[in-house]
Amino acid sequence: MLQIKKEDFLLFPIVFFWILVFLPKYVQLVFFCLYFTVLASQYGRKKKYDTFFLLQMIYLVIFGISILFNGFIGSHETVRIFAALNTWVINCIAVGSYAIYKSENVISSNKVSKYCFINLVILITLNLIYQLSASAKNVSILGHTLCGADWVEGVYTTRFYGFLADRAEQERILLDLQQNIRKNMQKRFDLCYNGLEQYNFVLEQGLARRNWQKSQGQLQQVQDAIRQQVQKRLHSAELQLGHAAALTGSLDPYKVLARGYTMVTAANGTILNADDLQPEKTIYVRSASRRAKCRVEAVEEINENTQKF
Repeated sequence: MLQIKKEDFLLFPIVFFWILVFLPKYVQLVFFCLYFTVLASQYGRKKKYDTFFLLQMIYLVIFGISILFNGFIGSHETVRIFAALNTWVINCIAVGSYAIYKSENVISSNKVSKYCFINLVILITLNLIYQLSASAKNVSILGHTLCGADWVEGVYTTRFYGFLADRAEQERILLDLQQNIRKNMQKRFDLCYNGLEQYNFVLEQGLARRNWQKSQGQLQQVQDAIRQQVQKRLHSAELQLGHAAALTGSLDPYKVLARGYTMVTAANGTILNADDLQPEKTIYVRSASRRAKCRVEAVEEINENTQKF
């Protein structure tokens, strides 16, 4: 029967870490779940808890609650929820393994450092081999990209993906991030546009009010000017009317008679002029209060050059 030492079993994930990084996430999850199940059943009877372990447990509890909250209440994609669950399970396995490793205390730190250095050398060597190989463009192991070539800022570049997640998943994450950034920017643009619209509406209302007040002032000035012109014209018309009335009154025959003048009329009251005067003709001379019956004896023409007043 095959016997595996405790130290060898505990060092297994560290020794073959350079292979595990090439595996897809779901394969890594299955491997670590199986490994932790065996580890806990064989060596997990006593565990050593320290401050670091307790802080990690608090973090995992908060992380798990947030996943449940966003999974049942939020509107996230199912793929993203499972990716978060995968990360949470891996962290739980890591914390549990830490407690078992701490309690067993059979692994030498020198061996851990040595195997970590070996893994680093292997990964760097693989990268150099890829860089030196002109024909190798995209190399994948079990669906996990080891290295690849792509256009970056207009330059055809080769890159090593050994320590990173799956390239397709990275592209999807970057695409989701880009879409979220675009949505947030669009929301901010909409908010700014609505704010500007409201501010513009307020400005237009204030401008219209100021224009209305200015028009009211101009209208009031025009009304005052018209009122002054009407009053001035009425006063001038009243003066002209009074002058015409005075002139008309001065031409009234009865008022002329009242000033001491007389007029010559016929028996029927018709006013006679100088051509109507004939010798032996009966005329009436009328003053303001009396009338005298007269008889024309002779009619003579008056020479204005010799006339004296």
